[in-house]
Amino acid sequence: MITAEDSVAGFPLVSVEIGLSGSTAYFLPSLTGAQSMGCVICGADGRVFVIDGGWRDDAFLIEELVRRLLPDLPTVTLWLISHGHMDHIGAISEIMRRGRLAVQAVCHALYPPELWEKFDTRTDKDMAAYTALYHSFPSQDVEAILPRVGDIFKFGTLAFEVMRTPDPSVTANFGNNSSVVYRMTAAGKSILFLGDLGEECGDVFMRAAGDRLKCDAVVMAHHGQGGVKESFYRVVSPKAAIWPAPGWLWNNERSGLCIMETRKWMSALGVENYVTKDGILAVR
Repeated sequence: MITAEDSVAGFPLVSVEIGLSGSTAYFLPSLTGAQSMGCVICGADGRVFVIDGGWRDDAFLIEELVRRLLPDLPTVTLWLISHGHMDHIGAISEIMRRGRLAVQAVCHALYPPELWEKFDTRTDKDMAAYTALYHSFPSQDVEAILPRVGDIFKFGTLAFEVMRTPDPSVTANFGNNSSVVYRMTAAGKSILFLGDLGEECGDVFMRAAGDRLKCDAVVMAHHGQGGVKESFYRVVSPKAAIWPAPGWLWNNERSGLCIMETRKWMSALGVENYVTKDGILAVR
């Protein structure tokens, strides 16, 4: 049990109450100081799940947290992957290599390496790690699950629904738009995980999903800048926004960022903002 007074690997816990009734989603800052997305979820029955994970260096923080939650047998029941950028899959790549945590199943829709390399021009230096991870599924010890829209994975009072899967015919913003979108539900409350979904596929997804997008909390697309449009968030109509963003991104301290525009959108919606720059966000 981790309380609000605890810290993990030196990071304080910031409590966010949305009414998950015994389940907690821990949104992690990155040990690298770079933007990343990693979420460790502990269900009311004690089982642990991960969505994405962050960079390779962030594997340490995930291991520490899972061991705190499950000291006797540190096991991830299901690891859900949104897409193949290293600030989302670097940690699972490292954890699979090190073998210090048991991972029972992985849900992913990663593209074959040759397709990823052809259309995602940002990943050249990461192709070896991407390829190794892609070919590590399935293995003798890890079940590989190919997500389909409408799939629901239920674990007691906790459920993960696949809301959107990649469309390889969309080559604009290819890597980000390959994001699988998951919705986590517990005790009637929901969190929408958008990965790095861009506006091109965000618009199509929004039109298809309509009011089914409404959720109590949303994990901001592409760390809160350069993702889906304002109209998308208006449909989601969340009460809380989770920003997987370090301080330099939240404060718009580098050129080429557009996070201030997104912050204005969420302010206009009256949303409560929570940012991983402040520590580990414990959404309960």
